[in-house]
Amino acid sequence: MYAGQLHRGEEIGLGDFAFLHEDEQQTWKLPIEVMVDLPHLRTVHPVVTVAEYLHLHHLPISIEKGNGQWGGEAYLASKPNPVTFASLKQSDYEPSGVVRVDYGRVGPRNIDKNGGIYTILDAELGEAKAIDLDKVKSILKKNRLAKWSSERELESILHKNGWALLYTYRGV
Repeated sequence: MYAGQLHRGEEIGLGDFAFLHEDEQQTWKLPIEVMVDLPHLRTVHPVVTVAEYLHLHHLPISIEKGNGQWGGEAYLASKPNPVTFASLKQSDYEPSGVVRVDYGRVGPRNIDKNGGIYTILDAELGEAKAIDLDKVKSILKKNRLAKWSSERELESILHKNGWALLYTYRGV
């Protein structure tokens, strides 16, 4: 098994990533067999991957969507007979509290935990494990703790104050 490297925008169709450095526009395509223990899953549930589905229905593998979404329209357009589908909600296969991560950066080790930004965000965090970036922006603006002109600048401010941005996939 191998993981192929792809361009986020052009090859996967996830929008425009031109605002990122060229290295950050690259991502990896991991085979589902690497991410999920399919033999184990198949002992409990009937599971067919998209590649297997396409092969079983004599459809070209090239119609598989690069962004991981189910492309039912394309799959059914090639098939004269109607097919029924059932799908699982994310909560059916992923335990609550799990966050699927795209990428992140480790925070600095030597920070002043008595500083304004660290203290206020830590208080807002409470028992949670993360704070949504929009909420962080709102807190910083409300308390007049920082000014920034770009997300990269905000990330730098947060990093210097002991916080790391964790880029996640929001839903399926």
